[in-house]
Amino acid sequence: MEKRTVFFRGNAEEAATRFPQNANVVAALALAVGDPQAVSVELVADPESHSNSHEVTACGEAGTMRIVVENLPTAGNPKSSRITAYSVLDAVASHWGDVCQ
Repeated sequence: MEKRTVFFRGNAEEAATRFPQNANVVAALALAVGDPQAVSVELVADPESHSNSHEVTACGEAGTMRIVVENLPTAGNPKSSRITAYSVLDAVASHWGDVCQ
């Protein structure tokens, strides 16, 4: 691949089914919204990008909110971000207490 390529457009349910390794944020948003069919998804591969990024746009009667998050990949697995490891540690600590002392 030489340039930015959209490899999927559809809803959250289809994205999570077809690309589970790429759709964890999509699945979380679909759960928050309560309707996977209502969440539109675009998955992009970009050889020029040096981060894992998520762009979320929420539209409603009061207006539109747009959030962009860019995470650095882990050294051992460039398909995952550093923040994922911290999120897992936080979830474990929230459930079982601080196990990383």
